[in-house]
Amino acid sequence: ARDMLRTTATALWSRFVPAARQHLTGATAASAQRATRSFCAPPAAGEDEYEIDEHAPPLNLFGLPARYASALYTAASKAGNIPTVQAEFKSVIDAANGDAKFKTFLEDPTMSKTKKIAGLTAFCDGANFAPITKSFLVVVAENGRLTQAQKIYDALEEYTLAAACQVK
Repeated sequence: ARDMLRTTATALWSRFVPAARQHLTGATAASAQRATRSFCAPPAAGEDEYEIDEHAPPLNLFGLPARYASALYTAASKAGNIPTVQAEFKSVIDAANGDAKFKTFLEDPTMSKTKKIAGLTAFCDGANFAPITKSFLVVVAENGRLTQAQKIYDALEEYTLAAACQVK
């Protein structure tokens, strides 16, 4: 049984590895002929086989705050107001950092979600926030993730900086 397994493995190896190597050397030669491009340069015509979503975040960040930031970035990108949404979200973060009562209101796990949602809705209406920002804050409050608002904003900032070809 052991010899049969070794014979089968050797036969597969000798059949597939040369073909894979030939394919790789062909791909390497083709890629060497293409001009190089920078980090943020768009791909040349016909370079990528896959369709790129123009509203998707430019980076692949991981973790729960990055998921929320990705959703906010995509929604704001589709609406065409990323800077507005980012500035409004930053104002909520700054208000929480500047006012201890507001920060306690946002991060208190014992307060009911309906009170938090009502308070955030009144805050957003008073500040004339965009509907995307308002609905995002409501969703974050419904899911009990307002304690991670700063991390969500940091991920959103990384997305917008990467889209502008800047580094933090």
